[in-house]
Amino acid sequence: MIPDHRGLTLPSFTAPPSANREIAAPTSAPHRPPPPLPLIRSHRAATDLLAIRTLDNHGRVFDRPIYRALGWEPFDRLEWRIAADVVLLVRSDSGAASINRESRLFLPASLRRAIRASAGDKILLAALVTVRTLIVIPPRVLDEMIADTIAGAVAGDQHGR
Repeated sequence: MIPDHRGLTLPSFTAPPSANREIAAPTSAPHRPPPPLPLIRSHRAATDLLAIRTLDNHGRVFDRPIYRALGWEPFDRLEWRIAADVVLLVRSDSGAASINRESRLFLPASLRRAIRASAGDKILLAALVTVRTLIVIPPRVLDEMIADTIAGAVAGDQHGR
């Protein structure tokens, strides 16, 4: 549970800190042109999928239905970039992320450090099927989104009385 600046106590998607856990600064990756940004709609298409999954201690995330919906297969390479504090992943022969033989998405350590995600964290996977893009929303962004939504709902409820 996390208190916010409005006095609300909210659940957190971040794993509890461990004594051995340190977050290092992101390292620079080789320069590649970023994948194109998908066109984000204001509403979710019927073909889009959402899932909240746990990041394991090896940087893997499992959600076979999402990967299949995107047309991704084991051993596919994925290009990633960070935009607005979320990760965008698209299939690319030169990608540093990958789907392993057990259909688990492997997020490289440099990416996990950049979004401050650690083993045990819950992340939101948002598959934009029509543009073949996976958006990974890390815990701190989820925490902020939920806090803002709840605060807006509470404020609206107080003004509506």
